[in-house]
Amino acid sequence: MIERRAHVRTTVALEVALDDGVSPARHYRTRDISDGGMFVLLDGAPAPPLGTLVKVRLRGMVAGAPLLKMRVVRDSGEGVALRLCGGAEEGA
Repeated sequence: MIERRAHVRTTVALEVALDDGVSPARHYRTRDISDGGMFVLLDGAPAPPLGTLVKVRLRGMVAGAPLLKMRVVRDSGEGVALRLCGGAEEGA
């Protein structure tokens, strides 16, 4: 199988807050991250529909972590792949 990813993935479990604009933000863990996005494990929670724009903030690392605008591009059943959609908003 030929690898077609534009960015190298790094396996890492980071806590993130994911806000789909419908439900209150929930906390999950990443399976991996890259320069272009991340895979978030949903622990059985329903996945946002493909194409949904979500906001993600890394938790527990630094105060004022940026709020990342991301789009749901794949649902694997155990989690969702999110692609970065431009810039980030500075957090409080």
